[in-house]
Amino acid sequence: MGILIQDFQIKTSKGLILGNELVLTHLKDQSLPLVVFYHGWTGSSDAHIHFAVEIARQGFRVIAPDALYHGRRMIESQIELDQFLEVLSANINEFEDIIEHYQETIANRFVGVAGMSMGAITSLLLLSKFSYISAAVSLMGTPNITDFITRKLDVLSEKSDELTIQTVRKNYPLIFHNDLSRNVEKICHRPLFMWHGENDTVVDFDLTNDFVKQYKDTPELEFLYYLHEASDHKVPFKEIVRMGEFFKASYHQEKNQIWTVTQSTMTKRLGPF
Repeated sequence: MGILIQDFQIKTSKGLILGNELVLTHLKDQSLPLVVFYHGWTGSSDAHIHFAVEIARQGFRVIAPDALYHGRRMIESQIELDQFLEVLSANINEFEDIIEHYQETIANRFVGVAGMSMGAITSLLLLSKFSYISAAVSLMGTPNITDFITRKLDVLSEKSDELTIQTVRKNYPLIFHNDLSRNVEKICHRPLFMWHGENDTVVDFDLTNDFVKQYKDTPELEFLYYLHEASDHKVPFKEIVRMGEFFKASYHQEKNQIWTVTQSTMTKRLGPF
């Protein structure tokens, strides 16, 4: 089954959202469940197209936008670390534009979000903000954006003495208001798969691990599925495959069967793991 990959363009009041749209060729004219996949910092929708392909092959329409200052939206000067929060905020603000653009093509109101690294952080913020999101996947993200940013301020503050957690909170309230670790009830029984490498020094593993330890028995997190292993800031292929299978199960199965079916299909595709 071939996958059609084509550019998309959405015009908004603040400019253009650009990226890739992926769909199985024989399904391109049908209404389909939708997943928005977000790439990582300094990446692009093209560079991480293999993530989106694994979701599209399961029968989804996948929208993989280029983040602000990335990919087709690259600026001439090198993107700086202190623009991270600006890019993250733009991802959140542009999500509704993407959903509105594809609204008429969405089957059964299923909207999923996924991402790796910065894109995974985006997905968790979106899960907190938008109750209509059906399922989410975070690969090397963190639900605890407040503590993550606080830790990174040591690096960011080298560029400006005025860059403190107080000024960041003031300038980017959208991010901190939707910190999932401060709003766990907003997960609200929705399927969520999280994977993280234990040796990750880019997005701190302990923030994810501590979140799961603290809240794993919270009723609203009954459909949270969490895996980790001895890996650095790189997603193994098997977890990219698992992401696609997880969305497929989330769409087709009852919630209490999602993980069982996901693991079963993983074994069939890749063998014991």
